[in-house]
Amino acid sequence: QSLEDLKAKLKPKKTAISAEMLDTANSYDDKVALIRMMVGDEAGRVSNVFKAMMEKDMNVI
Repeated sequence: QSLEDLKAKLKPKKTAISAEMLDTANSYDDKVALIRMMVGDEAGRVSNVFKAMMEKDMNVI
């Protein structure tokens, strides 16, 4: 095994945050915590979603 293989094994795996987790979050604070985790893990993806939402709104105006 190479050093890169060992590093890959030791690297923690990302946990996927599903839409169901938002549905089961009981309080507003739980939902905010989940959104913060999502933005921390996938900031680019979240940014693209907001860009797409704003583009749709700009086309309506």
